[in-house]
Amino acid sequence: MLGEGGTDLHKLALAVREFQARDARRVDAKGLRSLIDALEGEFAAEARCVQRSGEHLAGGSVSAVAWLDQPDQPRAFVLRPPSSRP
Repeated sequence: MLGEGGTDLHKLALAVREFQARDARRVDAKGLRSLIDALEGEFAAEARCVQRSGEHLAGGSVSAVAWLDQPDQPRAFVLRPPSSRP
């Protein structure tokens, strides 16, 4: 099942949590933006798959992105930033 432990998405979520918990706050902003852009591309590809499958229509959404953005959709991971940020 998508989103369960051991999947690529689970590994990514763990890496993000580890990154958020780092001690050194400064990072290469261009490198970070590049990674974010790559993940946006992954999201767009997944939204396209949802659209092609018609999965979004079962929930009554007019578009796949609207369906993915609905707050009642199950989320595999909720990433919360570390509570103690300097």
